[in-house]
Amino acid sequence: MARPFPTLTSAWNRIFYPKARKGTYALAATLVMALLVGASALLNHQASRERRESNEWELRTHHVLDLTSRLKTATLLTTRYERTFLLTQDSSYLVPYRRARTEVYRVVSELAPLIEGQQQSGALSNIRGQLDGQIASMEKLISLTRRGRHEEVMAELGTGISRRSIDTILTELDEFERVERQQLAARAERSAVATRNSERLVDLLTAVSLILIAGGFISSLALRRALRSEAETREELRRMATTDELTGLANRREVLSGIDRMIAASHRHSRPLSIAILDIDRFKQVNDTHGHPAGDEVIRTISAMALTMMRKQDLVGRLGGEEFIIAMPDCDSRSAVLACERVREAVAALPIVLSHGATLKVTLSTGIAQLAHAEDRTRLIVRADEALYSAKNTGRDRVLLAA
Repeated sequence: MARPFPTLTSAWNRIFYPKARKGTYALAATLVMALLVGASALLNHQASRERRESNEWELRTHHVLDLTSRLKTATLLTTRYERTFLLTQDSSYLVPYRRARTEVYRVVSELAPLIEGQQQSGALSNIRGQLDGQIASMEKLISLTRRGRHEEVMAELGTGISRRSIDTILTELDEFERVERQQLAARAERSAVATRNSERLVDLLTAVSLILIAGGFISSLALRRALRSEAETREELRRMATTDELTGLANRREVLSGIDRMIAASHRHSRPLSIAILDIDRFKQVNDTHGHPAGDEVIRTISAMALTMMRKQDLVGRLGGEEFIIAMPDCDSRSAVLACERVREAVAALPIVLSHGATLKVTLSTGIAQLAHAEDRTRLIVRADEALYSAKNTGRDRVLLAA
């Protein structure tokens, strides 16, 4: 039986409806892709902004924490030199006292523009007021001592008000640091959430791209390359924030953070911990005689030697200028002295060849302190620094252990 001719309507449907359906699918796929690409771009932009702001805030917070650490040290030094003067009446102690007092106000002035938020601004203002009161009290006792009114001075010291004032200032600085770390953690969490959301949508976009159009695969590769580039940039920023540019050693902020971790582990497991502060003797003469590039070469050479001669678990860092610090976990004071003596002897015996062909030799003075029970980082470093100061004042080129 012959098949009937199709009607005009059925022919129209067979010709045009499949094309219409394909067009609808393509349009839907294009819209889905456009929505996913737009959402991905928006979230990626948001995540990039959050990461950038988080990185900037992290650098700012580390700077603030470094300044508060310096403020604690300067505050303790003002007290130490003021008390030493009151007890010995030796005016030479007023020189480091005034230097530490100047450092206190310099650090406070550097902190002020970095602080955001009413709570932290108020806390810093309160700390500044207490520092003003404490230093005014010190100046009064110094004046009384100079006038020979020692009984009044001793009576004032006997009240313990000054000691309690210092403890209050240090406690408030600890709280100030805690809030700063808390704010940093909150920003880091927001950045991590934004990054996770961005990465999830990128994965979804990759899957849809592979299903809908082959070009989506190329787009996903580009997105992943961008994410890898961002990760590499973040790692580079982290390296720059934790490494000393001249020597490649841990910088001040990183080494202090590492010492905090070592102190916590030492207290937790009742294991010894020693730190050493090393200073190149007469380094100013090197710069004055041979120039600053030669001084940089001396610093690099000694840094490389110290890093080579210490154990893998030891943390070697540069505090700044010609001063270095070494943290030695699971190392008592006797072993620390032996290790630092080896470094001192090696440095003293090493002729350093400068770029213009000249050679010179330098020596190191070193102060060592072993962590005491319940001692914090600030006090540990102060004791090592005092030992270094004694080594400098008793002939240089020696290693001394803190009392």
